[in-house]
Amino acid sequence: MEDQKSQSLTILYGTETGHAESIAHKMESEARSMGIDARRRNMADFDIDHFKEVQNLAVIVSTHGIGEPPIASERLFYKLESGPSFSLETIRYSVLALGDTEYALFCQAGKDFDLLLRKHGAQFIIPRVDCDVDFEWDAMNWIAEFLGAIKALS
Repeated sequence: MEDQKSQSLTILYGTETGHAESIAHKMESEARSMGIDARRRNMADFDIDHFKEVQNLAVIVSTHGIGEPPIASERLFYKLESGPSFSLETIRYSVLALGDTEYALFCQAGKDFDLLLRKHGAQFIIPRVDCDVDFEWDAMNWIAEFLGAIKALS
């Protein structure tokens, strides 16, 4: 049963323009082709209680406005930030942060999600990757490295 659980992946995305969602879709497809049970979830439809079902977590999030998370992901972000203390120690994760170096708070939403997951005890599988507007190459490398790490852990 543990092997099956370590082979599951929740891909959580927060997007404003659709880029994070398209990367999540690609990751889900790649994971399934490797035999990993992957499920893509929009942060807008994900609640704190859903973390109980998560073992491996990929967070793909863009930065909106002046360093804020996308509007659809704000509810989850603020629950993680100011909600009651709870443990995510059983979760292994990584974050792919999308941003634009033209802005002072480059990839801030991804950096913040990374910090909040660690604050609640989650353990990263691979370090966060911050992507500029030409994100495709970095995103595909992050997907390959993350999925390879999950396979190696099983």
